[in-house]
Amino acid sequence: MMEGEQVFENAKELLETIRKTFRDPNEEDTHVFQIAMIIQGDKTADEHMQDFKIATHGSGYMGTLLIYEFKQSLNKGLQEWLNNLEHQPITIKDWYNEVMWLDYQ
Repeated sequence: MMEGEQVFENAKELLETIRKTFRDPNEEDTHVFQIAMIIQGDKTADEHMQDFKIATHGSGYMGTLLIYEFKQSLNKGLQEWLNNLEHQPITIKDWYNEVMWLDYQ
C-alpha cells in the first residue's frame, strides 16, 4: 500500500480481511463467559435485560438453558418472586415480561 499498489479490489474485501484478522477466535466461549458473569446489580430489569440480550446474542443459548442463565443473573429478590409464581412463564419472552412487571411493582 505504501508503494501505491492496490492490495484490495474493493472496500468489502478490505473489511473481510480486517474481520478475519481481528475477530475473536473463541467467540462462543466469550459469549458463555459474558453470560456467566452478567448480574443485574443496581440496574433496572429493563437495563439488565438489554445487557443480557446483548451478551447472549450469538451464544447459541436457547430454551431452558437461556431461561436458567437469565434467572441466575437477576437480583435475589426477583429470583425469589419468580420461584414463588403460581404459574411459571414458558418462553424467554414470557420471563422477560414477568420480570419487567415484577420490577415495576
